[in-house]
Amino acid sequence: MKFFFKNSNKFINLSILTIAVSSSLGLSQQLSYSKHCDALFPDSHTITENLINGFDKQNELMQIAAYKVGKPYIKKGRKYRPQSNFSYKAEGLASWYGKGFHGKKTANGEIFNMHGISAAHKTLQLPCIALVTNLENGKMLIVRINDRGPFHKDNRIIDLSKAAAEKLGFKKQGIAKVRVEVMQEKSIKLAANCQKKEIHTFKRELDLYQKKKRTTSKQV
Repeated sequence: MKFFFKNSNKFINLSILTIAVSSSLGLSQQLSYSKHCDALFPDSHTITENLINGFDKQNELMQIAAYKVGKPYIKKGRKYRPQSNFSYKAEGLASWYGKGFHGKKTANGEIFNMHGISAAHKTLQLPCIALVTNLENGKMLIVRINDRGPFHKDNRIIDLSKAAAEKLGFKKQGIAKVRVEVMQEKSIKLAANCQKKEIHTFKRELDLYQKKKRTTSKQV
């Protein structure tokens, strides 16, 4: 009887251990799957490192070229009016550009690198930092906007570098529906840094510009 109870205890302990290990493995697999789902379809308020992987964080402050807004211009018969807009948010189509422009100067004098994480916009201040969300698969990416474009008849609101399109999962299809949001604080810091100004000085100038803009629009 003693032998039976000893073996029974061993059997019970082994069973408990097996269940614990199985539960642990199951939980591990669930967590792994959960992380995978979070990466593909993240909450709109969170950006994981995987989603911004490839974006050089020094892009936020580097001074490769001068800060530029630019004068109104005409492209393919259509007039565009560049302006500072640190609260910009829009939805539309995104496309990408690469080899034909690789190594050439962008609209603000930087060098376009199709393997880097950058983008082009028709009117936003250059450079600025934006969050781009692919509305077709939930993927998100932070990009540095430093060029002008895209100039097409459809509703394209941003042109991304080849690498950015790959990370957002639409390189093969060429076009995707996206949301573009300027990251206000990062873009203000970048703009101030490019002009070698203190952030509070630039913010004051920006406030004055916005007031002047509102006054002018009321008069018109």
